[in-house]
Formats: sequence, structure tokens, C-alpha cells
Amino acid sequence: MYIQQNLCHLLRASSPKPKPALFLALDGVLIADKHHLSVSNQVKICLGAQSLLKHAKQQSLPVVVITIQSGVARGYFSWDDYAQVTDHLLSILGPHAPIAAIYANSHGPNAPSSGWRKPSPAMLLTAAQNLNLDLIRSLLICDRLSD
Repeated sequence: MYIQQNLCHLLRASSPKPKPALFLALDGVLIADKHHLSVSNQVKICLGAQSLLKHAKQQSLPVVVITIQSGVARGYFSWDDYAQVTDHLLSILGPHAPIAAIYANSHGPNAPSSGWRKPSPAMLLTAAQNLNLDLIRSLLICDRLSD
């Protein structure tokens, strides 16, 4: 049985010229970390996240969300559950939030280092290619040193 391990949700078009971006981890940075969150009504925005997104928009920085959803691979919830959580998050943030894309993977802790699981840069490199981003001038905010 094939289980999709990587998802890319593009919300904005690619920039005509390379530009820096703000990369944010989902759990613990954008939303409160609920450990394998799979129910949309449990989404809570982290303190300061709305302000950070507002500042990014004022600076014309696209925001790229990166997340590991290993609960999918572990059978705790499905990609459909994840999609409902993500859709609820986007509705809370509103249509004017500067979210350019969301990259998610379901790799577990024993995933190969070449995959999308952090600290591999694969999600960032894919986002840079998809959105024409300048990684050298970009910023990454995560909640764990392993990211």
C-alpha cells in the first residue's frame, strides 16, 4: 500500500525575481503544539504569531509553513484530518495572511536524511524552487534545535 509522504499546498504564485521568505514551523511557532493535532477545533494560534505574520506582510515577505506530520505515518490520523486542521488554521488567519505555501511530510524519526523531514533542507529547497525564493536572505523560525 502506498502512503503519500509529502504534501505541498501552494497558496501564492511564484515571485518574478528571487525574494527572501519567512519559513515557520507549524507546531510550536504558528499554532500551539498539541502533539499529533488532528481535530480542527483544537487549533490555537501561538502568542505573537498574528503579529509576526502582520510584520511579514508589511515587509512583503512570503511566509512558508513547514511541518512534520509523523502522526499520519504512525496511523494516529489521516491526511484528510491534517487537511481539516490546515483549512481551519487558514480560515482563522484570514485571506490576507501572507502564507505563500505549506509543506508537510509524514516521515517518522527514522526517515532517510534525504527526505523532507527536518533538519533536512529538502522542504526549503523545494519551496525555493517552487516560489523563486532567495534562501540566503530568508529566515527560519522553529521551536526545536533539531529543526
